[in-house]
Amino acid sequence: MKKYFFYSLFILFSTAFVQEYTPWYTGPLLTQSADNLSPGQGNIQPYLFVLDSFAEYDSSWHRHRVDKTIVTNTLLFLQFGIFQFLDGTLRLSGFYKHKKNKDIVKLGDSAFEFGIQLLKDKKNSNIPSVRVVISERFPTGKYDNLNPNKGGIDATGKGCYETFVSLNLSKIVYWIKMHPTRFRLSLSYSFPSKVSVKNFNSYGGGYNTSGKVTPPNLFITSFSFEYSFNRNWVYAMDFLCLKAKKTKFSGNPGTTIDGKTASNAPPSLIQISIAPAIEYNFSKNLGIITGAWLSIAGKNVEDFISYVFSVTYTF
Repeated sequence: MKKYFFYSLFILFSTAFVQEYTPWYTGPLLTQSADNLSPGQGNIQPYLFVLDSFAEYDSSWHRHRVDKTIVTNTLLFLQFGIFQFLDGTLRLSGFYKHKKNKDIVKLGDSAFEFGIQLLKDKKNSNIPSVRVVISERFPTGKYDNLNPNKGGIDATGKGCYETFVSLNLSKIVYWIKMHPTRFRLSLSYSFPSKVSVKNFNSYGGGYNTSGKVTPPNLFITSFSFEYSFNRNWVYAMDFLCLKAKKTKFSGNPGTTIDGKTASNAPPSLIQISIAPAIEYNFSKNLGIITGAWLSIAGKNVEDFISYVFSVTYTF
């Protein structure tokens, strides 16, 4: 009994004198960063998402099975520091989709953003990192004149210019000395432009559709934590909620394949999802992260699970 007592004391006192370390993080899968790159620094981060969409949530939050769609989405983030308070990021995307023996390969929408650093996280204080991000989305993806035989899978964009304004915060805490944890919070709101659509399109449509769509503003809230097992291994978790009101349409709605009046105005939606992941950081500049992004509740949205892999390198 005595040896167990002295062994416990040894463990207690040995861990009490362990030095804190500066943790390494890749960043979680979804929640945006609250830290700019320094002038002259660059970062490249490719992502691979393999999404399985197999059901939909109706307006009463109930799930219904639908034909399975497999979507492989590649994203590339290119970030660079400009000034101490300002950096820029270019985002590019591409898609491969498969549904009922039909396939497409197309570019998605692209974006460019500026990050404005307001505060930097200070250790042993209550001051977090605070960053405002202004992003512009460009309609480089396919959004109208879709192939009626493809079942909508050839839609890879929204067709509108869309400005996002985001407020991002983060803080590293040392509540457990050997297991620091970084928290992030991001609040985003979008301002989309109107978009002219013809025939089958990303919002619905049909034969002879011609008109203007007013996409809704998006409000996205995401929260994450990254728990360090040690400097290399980290557990990350994201929680995300997306909300949007009903889309508006004016013009000739067109007709569906069944001869009915087509809809070009999807209803309001809510999507709640989580994204658990594991990071491995080779150094402060190089890391990988893999995990899953999945919906857990929703209204008028798809039910999905997406497997994600990413590499990040800062130079």
